[in-house]
Amino acid sequence: MSRTRCPSVVWLSAVLLVGGVAQVAAAADGDSLDGKRCTLQARVVMASGGSAYVMAEQQPARFTIPKGYRATAFKYSFHDPKSGYESQKLSSGNLRVVHGFVSADVGAADFSLGPGEYIFVVGGFPGAVGTLSYTLTRSEDLDDPSGAGRRTIEVVIWSPAYSQHKQKATYHVDGGKVRGEMHDSFEYPKSEYWTCGPLITDGTFTGEISGHVITGVWKMRSQPHRMHFFGTDHPDWDRVDTFTQTLEVRVVLHSDGSLTETVEGSGVTELQWGPTAPDVVAGKHETNRYKFSIPGEDHPQSIVGEWNEKQ
Repeated sequence: MSRTRCPSVVWLSAVLLVGGVAQVAAAADGDSLDGKRCTLQARVVMASGGSAYVMAEQQPARFTIPKGYRATAFKYSFHDPKSGYESQKLSSGNLRVVHGFVSADVGAADFSLGPGEYIFVVGGFPGAVGTLSYTLTRSEDLDDPSGAGRRTIEVVIWSPAYSQHKQKATYHVDGGKVRGEMHDSFEYPKSEYWTCGPLITDGTFTGEISGHVITGVWKMRSQPHRMHFFGTDHPDWDRVDTFTQTLEVRVVLHSDGSLTETVEGSGVTELQWGPTAPDVVAGKHETNRYKFSIPGEDHPQSIVGEWNEKQ
Protein backbone atom coordinates (compact mmCIF):
# COMPACT_ATOMS: atom_id res chain seq x y z
CA MET A 1 0.00 0.00 0.00
CA SER A 2 1.20 3.54 -0.66
CA ARG A 3 2.82 5.10 2.38
CA THR A 4 3.01 8.73 3.40
CA ARG A 5 4.88 9.91 6.47
CA CYS A 6 5.86 13.30 7.79
CA PRO A 7 7.18 13.49 11.35
CA SER A 8 5.77 16.98 11.86
CA VAL A 9 2.18 16.17 10.95
CA VAL A 10 -0.54 15.35 13.48
CA TRP A 11 -2.50 12.54 11.84
CA LEU A 12 -6.29 12.78 12.11
CA SER A 13 -6.88 9.44 10.44
CA ALA A 14 -5.08 6.44 9.08
CA VAL A 15 -3.99 6.16 5.46
CA LEU A 16 -7.05 5.19 3.46
CA LEU A 17 -6.76 3.44 0.10
CA VAL A 18 -9.52 4.78 -2.10
CA GLY A 19 -9.52 3.91 -5.79
CA GLY A 20 -5.80 3.13 -5.66
CA VAL A 21 -4.90 6.54 -4.21
CA ALA A 22 -3.48 6.94 -0.72
CA GLN A 23 -5.26 9.83 1.00
CA VAL A 24 -3.88 11.37 4.17
CA ALA A 25 -5.85 13.66 6.44
CA ALA A 26 -3.52 15.89 8.44
CA ALA A 27 -3.48 19.03 10.53
CA ALA A 28 -0.54 21.40 10.83
CA ASP A 29 0.84 21.93 14.32
CA GLY A 30 1.45 25.69 14.10
CA ASP A 31 4.90 26.55 12.86
CA SER A 32 6.33 23.18 13.92
CA LEU A 33 6.14 21.98 10.31
CA ASP A 34 8.88 24.40 9.24
CA GLY A 35 11.98 22.47 8.17
CA LYS A 36 10.37 19.06 8.53
CA ARG A 37 11.07 16.30 6.02
CA CYS A 38 8.19 14.33 4.47
CA THR A 39 8.42 11.09 2.50
CA LEU A 40 5.84 9.27 0.39
CA GLN A 41 5.77 6.27 -1.93
CA ALA A 42 3.83 5.35 -5.06
CA ARG A 43 3.72 1.86 -6.54
CA VAL A 44 2.57 -0.24 -9.44
CA VAL A 45 0.81 -3.48 -8.40
CA MET A 46 -0.93 -6.40 -10.10
CA ALA A 47 -4.40 -5.39 -11.20
CA SER A 48 -7.27 -6.82 -9.19
CA GLY A 49 -10.45 -7.54 -11.17
CA GLY A 50 -11.42 -5.69 -14.29
CA SER A 51 -10.27 -6.65 -17.77
CA ALA A 52 -7.99 -9.61 -18.27
CA TYR A 53 -5.87 -7.40 -20.49
CA VAL A 54 -5.07 -4.93 -17.68
CA MET A 55 -2.19 -6.46 -15.73
CA ALA A 56 -0.92 -3.43 -13.78
CA GLU A 57 -2.56 -0.92 -11.49
CA GLN A 58 -1.09 2.31 -10.15
CA GLN A 59 -1.22 3.10 -6.46
CA PRO A 60 -0.44 6.85 -6.26
CA ALA A 61 0.05 8.84 -3.06
CA ARG A 62 -2.00 11.96 -2.41
CA PHE A 63 -0.36 14.68 -0.33
CA THR A 64 -1.15 18.21 0.82
CA ILE A 65 1.08 21.26 1.23
CA PRO A 66 -0.55 23.34 3.99
CA LYS A 67 -1.32 27.01 3.56
CA GLY A 68 1.65 29.12 4.61
CA TYR A 69 4.24 26.53 3.49
CA ARG A 70 6.15 25.46 0.41
CA ALA A 71 7.59 22.03 -0.38
CA THR A 72 11.29 22.37 -1.26
CA ALA A 73 14.46 20.27 -1.61
CA PHE A 74 12.78 17.44 -3.50
CA LYS A 75 14.50 14.04 -3.75
CA TYR A 76 13.13 11.32 -6.02
CA SER A 77 14.10 7.72 -6.69
CA PHE A 78 12.43 5.06 -8.84
CA HIS A 79 13.12 1.36 -9.37
CA ASP A 80 11.33 -1.13 -11.62
CA PRO A 81 12.68 -4.62 -10.80
CA LYS A 82 11.20 -6.30 -13.88
CA SER A 83 12.69 -3.90 -16.41
CA GLY A 84 15.74 -2.99 -14.36
CA TYR A 85 15.06 0.70 -14.95
CA GLU A 86 16.09 3.19 -12.26
CA SER A 87 15.90 6.97 -12.10
CA GLN A 88 16.55 9.88 -9.75
CA LYS A 89 15.01 12.50 -12.07
CA LEU A 90 11.57 13.77 -11.07
CA SER A 91 9.43 14.70 -14.10
CA SER A 92 6.11 16.42 -14.69
CA GLY A 93 4.52 13.02 -15.30
CA ASN A 94 5.09 12.11 -11.65
CA LEU A 95 2.90 14.92 -10.27
CA ARG A 96 -0.80 15.56 -10.77
CA VAL A 97 -2.67 18.57 -9.45
CA VAL A 98 -5.90 18.32 -7.47
CA HIS A 99 -5.72 21.92 -6.23
CA GLY A 100 -2.57 23.99 -6.72
CA PHE A 101 0.03 24.64 -9.40
CA VAL A 102 3.06 22.75 -10.75
CA SER A 103 5.57 24.93 -12.59
CA ALA A 104 7.56 23.90 -15.64
CA ASP A 105 10.85 23.47 -13.73
CA VAL A 106 9.98 20.05 -12.29
CA GLY A 107 13.22 18.27 -11.42
CA ALA A 108 15.31 21.46 -11.17
CA ALA A 109 17.36 22.01 -8.03
CA ASP A 110 15.18 24.95 -6.93
CA PHE A 111 11.83 23.38 -7.84
CA SER A 112 9.14 23.88 -5.19
CA LEU A 113 5.40 23.42 -4.71
CA GLY A 114 3.08 25.92 -3.13
CA PRO A 115 0.03 25.21 -0.96
CA GLY A 116 -2.38 22.73 -2.48
CA GLU A 117 -3.27 19.09 -2.95
CA TYR A 118 -1.22 16.90 -5.27
CA ILE A 119 -0.86 13.27 -6.36
CA PHE A 120 2.48 11.48 -6.71
CA VAL A 121 2.40 8.68 -9.29
CA VAL A 122 4.82 6.31 -11.05
CA GLY A 123 4.48 3.92 -13.97
CA GLY A 124 6.15 0.68 -15.00
CA PHE A 125 5.57 -3.03 -14.38
CA PRO A 126 3.99 -4.47 -11.22
CA GLY A 127 6.54 -4.19 -8.44
CA ALA A 128 7.81 -0.77 -9.52
CA VAL A 129 8.10 1.73 -6.68
CA GLY A 130 8.92 5.43 -6.47
CA THR A 131 9.89 7.42 -3.39
CA LEU A 132 9.52 11.17 -3.10
CA SER A 133 10.70 13.32 -0.20
CA TYR A 134 10.59 17.06 0.41
CA THR A 135 11.08 19.66 3.12
CA LEU A 136 8.28 21.93 4.32
CA THR A 137 9.41 25.54 4.51
CA ARG A 138 7.42 28.32 6.12
CA SER A 139 6.21 30.71 3.45
CA GLU A 140 3.91 33.67 3.07
CA ASP A 141 2.68 32.59 -0.33
CA LEU A 142 -1.02 33.19 0.21
CA ASP A 143 -1.33 35.49 3.18
CA ASP A 144 1.73 37.72 2.85
CA PRO A 145 0.47 41.32 3.22
CA SER A 146 3.32 42.52 1.02
CA GLY A 147 1.89 40.47 -1.83
CA ALA A 148 -1.47 42.15 -1.39
CA GLY A 149 -0.12 45.70 -1.11
CA ARG A 150 1.51 48.03 -3.62
CA ARG A 151 5.17 47.44 -4.41
CA THR A 152 7.66 48.16 -7.18
CA ILE A 153 10.24 45.43 -7.74
CA GLU A 154 13.23 46.03 -10.00
CA VAL A 155 15.16 43.05 -11.37
CA VAL A 156 18.33 42.41 -13.35
CA ILE A 157 18.55 38.98 -15.00
CA TRP A 158 21.05 37.06 -17.11
CA SER A 159 21.76 33.58 -18.41
CA PRO A 160 24.75 31.90 -16.70
CA ALA A 161 25.98 31.00 -20.21
CA TYR A 162 25.84 34.65 -21.37
CA SER A 163 26.47 36.61 -18.19
CA GLN A 164 27.93 39.55 -20.13
CA HIS A 165 24.42 40.54 -21.27
CA LYS A 166 22.09 41.60 -18.48
CA GLN A 167 18.45 42.65 -18.88
CA LYS A 168 16.49 44.95 -16.59
CA ALA A 169 12.76 44.79 -15.89
CA THR A 170 10.32 46.38 -13.46
CA TYR A 171 7.33 44.67 -11.80
CA HIS A 172 4.48 46.72 -10.30
CA VAL A 173 2.49 44.84 -7.64
CA ASP A 174 -1.02 45.91 -6.66
CA GLY A 175 -3.38 43.69 -4.67
CA GLY A 176 -1.53 40.51 -5.62
CA LYS A 177 -1.70 41.31 -9.35
CA VAL A 178 1.47 42.19 -11.23
CA ARG A 179 2.19 44.17 -14.37
CA GLY A 180 5.64 44.80 -15.73
CA GLU A 181 7.67 46.39 -18.45
CA MET A 182 11.16 46.15 -19.85
CA HIS A 183 13.23 47.94 -22.49
CA ASP A 184 16.46 46.31 -23.64
CA SER A 185 19.19 47.22 -26.13
CA PHE A 186 21.63 44.56 -27.30
CA GLU A 187 24.73 45.34 -29.35
CA TYR A 188 25.71 42.49 -31.66
CA PRO A 189 29.38 41.45 -31.50
CA LYS A 190 31.59 42.74 -34.29
CA SER A 191 31.98 40.54 -37.36
CA GLU A 192 34.14 40.72 -40.47
CA TYR A 193 31.17 39.59 -42.57
CA TRP A 194 28.25 41.71 -41.38
CA THR A 195 27.15 44.74 -39.39
CA CYS A 196 23.93 45.33 -37.49
CA GLY A 197 22.35 48.09 -35.48
CA PRO A 198 21.35 47.46 -31.86
CA LEU A 199 18.59 44.95 -31.18
CA ILE A 200 15.90 46.96 -29.33
CA THR A 201 13.34 44.87 -27.44
CA ASP A 202 10.30 46.02 -25.47
CA GLY A 203 8.15 43.81 -23.27
CA THR A 204 5.01 43.91 -21.14
CA PHE A 205 4.10 41.50 -18.35
CA THR A 206 0.84 40.43 -16.70
CA GLY A 207 0.68 37.99 -13.81
CA GLU A 208 0.41 37.64 -10.06
CA ILE A 209 2.56 37.34 -6.97
CA SER A 210 2.23 34.70 -4.28
CA GLY A 211 4.58 35.58 -1.44
CA HIS A 212 8.06 35.52 -2.94
CA VAL A 213 7.07 33.99 -6.31
CA ILE A 214 5.98 35.93 -9.40
CA THR A 215 4.27 33.99 -12.20
CA GLY A 216 2.81 35.25 -15.45
CA VAL A 217 3.41 35.98 -19.13
CA TRP A 218 5.80 38.34 -20.89
CA LYS A 219 4.95 39.58 -24.39
CA MET A 220 8.17 40.65 -26.12
CA ARG A 221 8.82 42.33 -29.46
CA SER A 222 12.07 43.47 -31.03
CA GLN A 223 12.07 46.42 -33.39
CA PRO A 224 12.99 45.70 -37.02
CA HIS A 225 16.76 45.95 -37.37
CA ARG A 226 18.81 45.81 -40.55
CA MET A 227 21.72 43.42 -41.01
CA HIS A 228 24.19 44.29 -43.76
CA PHE A 229 26.27 41.40 -45.15
CA PHE A 230 29.56 41.86 -47.01
CA GLY A 231 33.02 40.40 -47.40
CA THR A 232 31.98 37.33 -49.39
CA ASP A 233 31.97 36.34 -53.06
CA HIS A 234 28.34 37.49 -53.20
CA PRO A 235 27.55 41.21 -53.61
CA ASP A 236 26.65 43.17 -50.47
CA TRP A 237 23.08 42.65 -49.35
CA ASP A 238 20.68 43.50 -46.53
CA ARG A 239 18.16 41.65 -44.38
CA VAL A 240 15.66 43.12 -41.90
CA ASP A 241 14.92 40.97 -38.82
CA THR A 242 12.03 41.17 -36.35
CA PHE A 243 11.34 38.91 -33.34
CA THR A 244 8.26 38.38 -31.16
CA GLN A 245 8.13 36.09 -28.11
CA THR A 246 5.66 34.87 -25.51
CA LEU A 247 7.31 33.77 -22.27
CA GLU A 248 5.60 32.00 -19.36
CA VAL A 249 7.87 32.69 -16.40
CA ARG A 250 8.22 31.81 -12.74
CA VAL A 251 10.47 34.19 -10.80
CA VAL A 252 11.57 33.21 -7.29
CA LEU A 253 12.73 36.20 -5.21
CA HIS A 254 15.19 34.91 -2.62
CA SER A 255 15.67 36.67 0.71
CA ASP A 256 19.35 37.45 -0.02
CA GLY A 257 18.42 39.64 -3.00
CA SER A 258 19.12 37.02 -5.65
CA LEU A 259 16.53 35.45 -7.93
CA THR A 260 16.04 32.42 -10.15
CA GLU A 261 13.72 32.31 -13.15
CA THR A 262 12.36 29.48 -15.29
CA VAL A 263 10.84 30.00 -18.72
CA GLU A 264 8.53 28.23 -21.18
CA GLY A 265 8.75 30.22 -24.39
CA SER A 266 7.61 30.38 -27.98
CA GLY A 267 8.48 32.88 -30.66
CA VAL A 268 8.37 33.98 -34.26
CA THR A 269 11.29 35.25 -36.34
CA GLU A 270 10.44 37.33 -39.41
CA LEU A 271 13.15 37.87 -42.02
CA GLN A 272 12.76 40.29 -44.91
CA TRP A 273 15.51 39.56 -47.45
CA GLY A 274 16.79 42.41 -49.62
CA PRO A 275 16.73 42.37 -53.45
CA THR A 276 20.49 41.77 -53.71
CA ALA A 277 20.48 38.81 -51.32
CA PRO A 278 21.35 35.35 -52.72
CA ASP A 279 18.91 34.31 -55.43
CA VAL A 280 17.17 31.59 -53.37
CA VAL A 281 15.94 34.18 -50.83
CA ALA A 282 16.18 37.55 -52.60
CA GLY A 283 13.11 39.69 -51.88
CA LYS A 284 11.41 37.00 -49.81
CA HIS A 285 9.64 37.38 -46.45
CA GLU A 286 10.33 34.34 -44.25
CA THR A 287 8.59 33.40 -40.99
CA ASN A 288 10.07 30.84 -38.58
CA ARG A 289 8.36 29.59 -35.39
CA TYR A 290 10.12 28.00 -32.45
CA LYS A 291 9.70 26.85 -28.83
CA PHE A 292 12.15 26.54 -25.95
CA SER A 293 12.45 25.89 -22.22
CA ILE A 294 14.85 27.31 -19.64
CA PRO A 295 16.18 25.13 -18.16
CA GLY A 296 15.98 22.78 -21.13
CA GLU A 297 18.04 20.89 -23.65
CA ASP A 298 19.65 24.01 -25.13
CA HIS A 299 19.59 26.02 -21.86
CA PRO A 300 20.54 23.63 -19.02
CA GLN A 301 20.55 26.27 -16.27
CA SER A 302 17.84 28.54 -14.92
CA ILE A 303 18.00 32.29 -15.47
CA VAL A 304 19.59 34.04 -12.47
CA GLY A 305 19.69 37.61 -11.30
CA GLU A 306 19.19 40.19 -8.57
CA TRP A 307 16.18 42.09 -7.30
CA ASN A 308 15.41 45.02 -5.03
CA GLU A 309 12.30 46.79 -3.88
CA LYS A 310 12.12 50.39 -4.98
CA GLN A 311 11.35 52.69 -2.07
